[in-house]
Amino acid sequence: MDARRGGKTLLAIEMTKAAQKAGKSILWFTYDQAVTANTLAKHGALSEVVGTMYLKPRFRECESR
Repeated sequence: MDARRGGKTLLAIEMTKAAQKAGKSILWFTYDQAVTANTLAKHGALSEVVGTMYLKPRFRECESR
């Protein structure tokens, strides 16, 4: 993974965390659910599979209100 792609992914993860803290639900579109779920897990997310091309990440630190 090159640096630009990694930066975009990290930005998307941080934006997802912020949206979750605000009470919103975010779906990620992906062609490879396993790889995307693994990447999200490295950042503390549990991912729910929705259909064949979507993931719904849930970050643990955002759920403890």
